[in-house]
Amino acid sequence: MNADQIDDLIPVDFADVLRQMEASRDRTVWVNWIYHPSNLTLECRDECGFFIYEIDLERCRTSAEVLDWIFQVQGKTWATAEIVNNLLEALDDLLNPQGTLCSFGKSSTINPRELLRSRKTR
Repeated sequence: MNADQIDDLIPVDFADVLRQMEASRDRTVWVNWIYHPSNLTLECRDECGFFIYEIDLERCRTSAEVLDWIFQVQGKTWATAEIVNNLLEALDDLLNPQGTLCSFGKSSTINPRELLRSRKTR
């Protein structure tokens, strides 16, 4: 790294980064995906607010089951790139799949009900 590049660096407030991480863990809406803690589902609605699809998060016990949901949605005619991307963000925030289901490429099984009940909701 040269001196000009160092001058271009933006200082990072790590407390702000931690607050952002905490906020993402508490999210319940990802544009068109809504988490319902009462029945542990993730629901997709269109831009007008009409119901499109529902994912039962209790059926996300393994990485294969989560991957199946992702590709089920991706294969739908209504699934835009934005909808699929928002689903990935929701699943990441809710289930932390890389940490809980496939860390270091090793498959694991989780209890989604227990994991989801332990998270804060707004």
